[in-house]
Amino acid sequence: MNKKDYFKLADYLGTFEFHMQDNLKDMHYQIKEDLFQELSNLVDNIKVLCKEDNRLFNEDLFQNEIGNVLQKRKKEYKEEQQKEYDEEMSDHP
Repeated sequence: MNKKDYFKLADYLGTFEFHMQDNLKDMHYQIKEDLFQELSNLVDNIKVLCKEDNRLFNEDLFQNEIGNVLQKRKKEYKEEQQKEYDEEMSDHP
């Protein structure tokens, strides 16, 4: 894998985490915590595999990119919600 692949993988994981957060809002707290712990374990295992594949793999950069993607998805979602709200309000003067 190369650096571009690592960024793709971080994008996939960050997007997945966003969807988990968005869709599990009403789930029981303990179940949600268990799922996020499993996601964290998955990310840790992926980092180990990437480090084994490439000794120059930067775990911190990878983790930060996942966080950046998560924040980007949240921002996009909020903007989409605002756009829908604005459109709905413009239809009802």
